[in-house]
Amino acid sequence: MYRDFYRQYMQQYRKIISVILDNWPLRKQLGFYSYLPIFFAIGAWTEFSMIHMRINGIDFYSVYKRKEQERLLEERKRIEQMLETKRVQLEQQSSSSTTTTTTTSNITNQS
Repeated sequence: MYRDFYRQYMQQYRKIISVILDNWPLRKQLGFYSYLPIFFAIGAWTEFSMIHMRINGIDFYSVYKRKEQERLLEERKRIEQMLETKRVQLEQQSSSSTTTTTTTSNITNQS
């Protein structure tokens, strides 16, 4: 019983959709591409809603900006950490080279 109702409903739905698509303006001139304005309008509405709609005081771009700032902060911390380790390595190299130089000069002076 449910199957028959569903089948009838879907047949009516298909008929309505086919009538709408067959009578679509510019269908004969542009063919398949006559539906592009619909998708442009949907894209424009989506972008408009992302910019102007606020849900609980939050919109898409405020979240994007916050995430971008967090990402930049993490990147900055990572770079500072790399610079600190490089600085420590250079200090160790310079202190070991001065120790070697001092030892070498002491050996030379003793001779």
